[in-house]
Amino acid sequence: MALKPATHLGLVCVEPSDIREDPGARIAYVGEVSWIEMPKDEPGFMAFAGEVIKILAQPEPPLPGPGCEYCAYWRRSRLGP
Repeated sequence: MALKPATHLGLVCVEPSDIREDPGARIAYVGEVSWIEMPKDEPGFMAFAGEVIKILAQPEPPLPGPGCEYCAYWRRSRLGP
């Protein structure tokens, strides 16, 4: 199979609602799956990935600030507007 340039970029998001274990000592997440198409912006993506890597490399997650856009998104997605 030959690799070709990507024509679509996006996120596959899974909102788990259950975890199931099968007899082979494996687990599976069960839940809603959605695709969010993203515009192709390699410099922007690499900058974002660099920020994520800096956070993941810390020994502890940083405390959220009042202006944290990701925290606000999480709260809205869980609690509503």
